[in-house]
Amino acid sequence: MFHIPFSTNKVCLLFAFMIPIFFACKNDRKLLKKNIDEREQAVLKMHDEVMPKMSKVLSLRKQLNAQIDTCKNQAWKDSLQQLSYQLTKSDLDMMAWMHQYQKPGLHDSSIVYLERQLELIAELKRQVYSSIENAEAVNKEGKRVGK
Repeated sequence: MFHIPFSTNKVCLLFAFMIPIFFACKNDRKLLKKNIDEREQAVLKMHDEVMPKMSKVLSLRKQLNAQIDTCKNQAWKDSLQQLSYQLTKSDLDMMAWMHQYQKPGLHDSSIVYLERQLELIAELKRQVYSSIENAEAVNKEGKRVGK
């Protein structure tokens, strides 16, 4: 017969200590998943706010480029080109952000990753909205003045 080095009491005691540890780890994973999901939803929500504006970016860029082609005033042409560049940069930066974004795994480092992604998409949102606002203002000014 085999001799078991642990008594039944010791085995029971070992399991009694391991069960709470098991559930604590399981609860930690649930909390981590919840935190990751919340941050990811915030990132994707901001992306979803900015993405529809990209058609406006492209439309304004097209309008500005048409004005650049016919503009005779060099200073005004330079302003239009700068705004067209801002719109192009907004479009390219959005495409670059979407290309580099990756769904995070269930790791502690995912929290830091998502916080950084939220900072990046917030800056991109500011950039897109600003370039649209500037282009619309100049577009309106050009039509008012007849340039």
